[in-house]
Amino acid sequence: MISDPRQLLVDPVEAVSQLRRRPVDQLTGVLVQPSGSVRLEVGSVVPVTGDPPGVLLSVPAQWAPQDGERSLVVQLDGAGGRLDCEVVDHLPATRLTVLVCRVDQAHAAAPSFVQLSTRRSFDLADDAYLRARELVLLRQYPPDSTLDPEDLAFDLGADPPSATVALTRLELDGLVRRDPDRGYVVVPFDARSADETFDARCAIELGVLETALAEVDGTRIAELRPSFDAMAGQLVDGRFLDFERYLDANVAFHQQIVMLSDNEALRAAYLRLGLKAVMTRSFGSTRATSQRFIGIQRALLRSIEARDLEAAKESAIAYRDLAKDRARSILGQTGGWL
Repeated sequence: MISDPRQLLVDPVEAVSQLRRRPVDQLTGVLVQPSGSVRLEVGSVVPVTGDPPGVLLSVPAQWAPQDGERSLVVQLDGAGGRLDCEVVDHLPATRLTVLVCRVDQAHAAAPSFVQLSTRRSFDLADDAYLRARELVLLRQYPPDSTLDPEDLAFDLGADPPSATVALTRLELDGLVRRDPDRGYVVVPFDARSADETFDARCAIELGVLETALAEVDGTRIAELRPSFDAMAGQLVDGRFLDFERYLDANVAFHQQIVMLSDNEALRAAYLRLGLKAVMTRSFGSTRATSQRFIGIQRALLRSIEARDLEAAKESAIAYRDLAKDRARSILGQTGGWL
C-alpha cells in the first residue's frame, strides 16, 4: 500500500495524473461486471477518504460503463479480496479512463484497503502545486527542460513528496509530461499548438450546433446560462478576477454546448483536446485580457437560446479567431514559446 498519504489526491479529476504514474506498490486488480460482459485489467486502485469510502480505478482509454451496468466487482491483486463498487462518474483522458466509484462493500480479505480508505485524510499539497505552476507559467523553467522532484522541492521550499504531487498535477494540466528517459519535462507550447486546439473545439461545436440545435430540449439550453454567468463574473474591465474560476466555468460552458448533442464520443473528443492546458499556457500567463471574450460568448449563448443557427455558428467562429489571436499575441511577447 502507499505509505505517504500525500501521494494520494482526493479530487478525482486531479487524481488522473497520480494514476498515470502510480507507485510500484500501489494496488492493481481486475474489474468484472456482474453480467460477465466485461473483464478489464485495472492499472491502479486508489482509495479515497469518505463515508462511504470511494475508490478511483484506472482502466483502458475509451472504455465507459453503459447505462444499467454501473455495478462492478474489483478483484484485488496482491492484497487479495474483493471490492463491490458502483460507478458514480467516469473521467476520460488521453491514455486512460478514471472510474470514480463508491465502495458498497470491501470484503474482509482486504482489511488494509478499508483501513486506509476510511481513516486518513490526504494532504493535497496545494501550496507546492500552485507555486510550481506559477514558476512554469512565468517561464522560470525553459521549454523542454527537465524538472527533478528534489530540485523542485528545493526551489519551492517544500518536501520531496509534495513536489512529486505538484509534478503529477502539472502533468494533468498539460504543463509537464513524463518522459521515460528524462523524467518530468516542461512541455513547449507554440502558436501551432494553440491554433490546432481552438480549431478542433470550434469544429466540434459547429457540428453540434448544425445537428442538434433545432431539436434539443429547452431545459438543456437553459443549463448554459449559469456557467456563462459564472464565467462572466470573473472577467471585469479586461482583467481576470480569478483565472482558475473563469477557466473552470469556460470549460464547463463549452462542454455543455458539446453535450447538447447527447453524444458521449463527442464529449470524450472534447476532453481529449486538453483545453484547460492550452488556456492555462496562454491566457493564464497574464491577468490582462479582453472584455470581447465575454461579449462574443454572450452572443453565442443568446443565439443558442434563440435557436438561431447561423448567428450561433458565426459567434463560435468569432470566438475561435479571437482566442487564436490572443494566444499568438501572448506568444509574441515570449519569443514564440511558452
